[in-house]
Amino acid sequence: MWPAEIGLLAWVISGFIGVLFLAAALHKLQDPMLFYAQVDAYRLLPTSWSWWLSKFLPWLEILLVVLMFVPVTAHMAAWVAAALLLIYGAAIAVNVVRGRDDLDCGCGGPSVRISWKLVARNVLMALAIGTAPFYQFAAGRTWDIAVAAGCGIVIWMVYALYEKVRSMLGGNHLISSSVMKSK
Repeated sequence: MWPAEIGLLAWVISGFIGVLFLAAALHKLQDPMLFYAQVDAYRLLPTSWSWWLSKFLPWLEILLVVLMFVPVTAHMAAWVAAALLLIYGAAIAVNVVRGRDDLDCGCGGPSVRISWKLVARNVLMALAIGTAPFYQFAAGRTWDIAVAAGCGIVIWMVYALYEKVRSMLGGNHLISSSVMKSK
């Protein structure tokens, strides 16, 4: 792959992660009490801190999305987004190790039980967005960057559709697993 193509791929990754964060933040803001309960259920912080964190995180995610597409701040925003994904992954890992894998991840979207798969997903996404700033400079023209970011959005749409279908078919969706246990 040539440097320009790698740069465009970096913008595709930024588009994907940006839309992922935006969708997650908007979902969290739709039901702030649910998100607070999800954060508090991790039992990593005192309840009062969980309350403030649940108010802060969605706005941080939205801010990161905006900053990812401002050339001057794109690098910093990508690295903060990568760090945030790693922190989310660590919180999930702590609870999986504790044997508390019945928790909703609180990721936004359909309810998904925490698992090592989610930890791996977060680590891979953190690596992708964390390395993107090293290559974005090579992308070239603004039009190419816009198309690449648009491709990232389309990839996110396919990912969201996959998650929705998986949850409807029983994947590791909390509702379907609780229904299965009652039968």
